[in-house]
Amino acid sequence: MLMEDKQALINFTKRFFEIPNDGGVEKWILQSIARKWNEHKFELKSKYFKADKTKEEIEKSILIRFFPNQWKAMVLYWFSEKSKHLSKRGKAARTYYKTPHTAGSKSFARVRHDYEMTQKKRPGRVEFFSVTHEKKGISSIERHKN
Repeated sequence: MLMEDKQALINFTKRFFEIPNDGGVEKWILQSIARKWNEHKFELKSKYFKADKTKEEIEKSILIRFFPNQWKAMVLYWFSEKSKHLSKRGKAARTYYKTPHTAGSKSFARVRHDYEMTQKKRPGRVEFFSVTHEKKGISSIERHKN
């Protein structure tokens, strides 16, 4: 992304929010926008990219909020060898991930706060891992008894 584009995004954000003139905040804004953009692209691909459809069929299902050349470029990327390689590599990497968290969309800060309010104590590292990575209703002690 060009520096002018980055500054334009920061200026656009500053129109709606009072943001200190701190380089760290601006970096966070750009990281947040990048994360949201990646999530948006993921949602589009999961909704519109179907393995049984051809590139031309997907191009015809253009969304109103896209310019035709942008939509075609994205569909072309989805069918590119680079995209297929990255997708395959990502799927393989996810198979090695054995302990996904079970907090859902709730942030760890909120989970910790709720734990502190109900248990009246701050959780240790192992205890907090247990709270955020185990299925609800099954404790690690019960699981290891079987």
